[in-house]
Amino acid sequence: MTIPSPTKDAPPSEVRSYFTSLLTTHHEIPEAEAQKVVSKWRYGRGSEMGSYDIETYRELFGTELGTILYGHSHQHFVKPSTLESSDLDKDRDGKGSILGVTPVGTSSAHFLNLGKGCLADK
Repeated sequence: MTIPSPTKDAPPSEVRSYFTSLLTTHHEIPEAEAQKVVSKWRYGRGSEMGSYDIETYRELFGTELGTILYGHSHQHFVKPSTLESSDLDKDRDGKGSILGVTPVGTSSAHFLNLGKGCLADK
């Protein structure tokens, strides 16, 4: 069952209703519990659903439900055209990740450059 996502100008109450529907329909969370969790979304409109990062979702809803709601939100607001097909295929040949991080062993120099102050100093 597809639940229509709120528009970018949707008020916070509509975003909360959407999140409640997702949790009850797709994750079998009782409605009262879902409403309690999503009540933490107080001011953000539909546009904030796609602009908040995963840490914001986790701070609002907890680690597990924050991650779940982040995934649903970004599925609707991040356009597939912004991802290049080569990014999605990298994981298949073991030379990359769909998360945009190169696995250890393929380009350690890349990690050392990114990790200045962490790995480079050890």
